[in-house]
Order: sequence, then structure tokens, then C-alpha cells
Amino acid sequence: MDPSERTSETERRWATILFADITGFTGLNERFDIEDAYSIVSACLKLLDGIARKHGGTVDKYLGDCIMAMFGVPLAVEDAPKAAVNAAIEMHNRIHEFNREQGLAEPLDIHTGINTGKVVSGDISGPVIREFSVMGDPVNIAARLKDLASKGQIWIGEETYRHTQDTFEFRSLDALTLKGKSREVGVYEVVSRREHLYREVG
Repeated sequence: MDPSERTSETERRWATILFADITGFTGLNERFDIEDAYSIVSACLKLLDGIARKHGGTVDKYLGDCIMAMFGVPLAVEDAPKAAVNAAIEMHNRIHEFNREQGLAEPLDIHTGINTGKVVSGDISGPVIREFSVMGDPVNIAARLKDLASKGQIWIGEETYRHTQDTFEFRSLDALTLKGKSREVGVYEVVSRREHLYREVG
């Protein structure tokens, strides 16, 4: 590996990772001019970004029409798993308001994956850019849960569940066998909020 591409100033941190992916973009392209469709999705991503930050998250990147947010890195967050789930619930609630505000006949929706664990965080250095990011199994699993969740669903991993089971209502799903994992991964779907215990940031 070229030394300029190595991760520098890295450390292992406990964090919760959230991926929220917008669905319905293809339909927008069919009904709107591409610039108008892009404007609507950009406004939706801005909404999701603001909600993540409101709950103490740090937005790591946009991946097309998907947002990746981190809770616990680089800034400490009280009860990061609960903060992430609260953020996801608010995102799912607000997307319906967004559709009404935009007057969308075929509404947008989101599907979300959340996972908690130890990640490697730090500045990722390249020949041109340098940015903070995280890597590790918790990130990969959160992304996979997002991919497997249907629109309107929030899927979380077992470590996130362990820290939030007394705050939210969940439905236990079949454990998943993920590529590269030696054991099955427990998966839960968020059904509702029992009690809002997390103190909102901001």
C-alpha cells in the first residue's frame, strides 16, 4: 500500500452507525425533470442530515441517496445507541411530512440499518484529500441491515438492541448469516418507542 493511502491517527472507538437510504428516486426521475428530482432528493437528504445532527450524530458521508451517520465518534454522545434509534424514528416520521410538504403523489420513503460496536476511527489520508471516517464490522453490518430492510423499516443489530431494549419496542427477526462472518447476526426491527429516555441534543 502506498504510504499516502494509509489511515493515520487512528483509534478504536465504541460507536453506533446509522445508514438511511431513500427509496422512490426512480419514480421521481420519471415524473420530474432531472434537476427538479435532484433538488427534491437533496432537500430530503438535508432533512435527514439535520435530524442526525440534532440527536448528536456526525454525518460521515452521502452515498448517492443514502446518508451515513456516526454516533459516538468523533464526538462523544450520551447513550449513542438510543440517540441513533431516536434519530431513525424521527427520520421515518418526518419523511411523511416531507412528502406532504412537497406534494408528492408517489411519496419517498426510507429504510434504515443501525449497528453498534468497536470501529477504527481516524483521518483517512490520500494523495489529494484527507477526511475523518470509520471502518470495521459494525459499519459493514449496519450497511447490510439497511440493504435488507424494506422501505419504512428500521433494522438494528444485537449490540444496539442490548443497549435499547428497555426504551423501544422491537420485533425479533431471523438471525442473518452475513458474508465473511463466522456466526449468525441477531437482527431486530424497531416497532415503537416505549419511553423517550434520551435527552435530545440542541
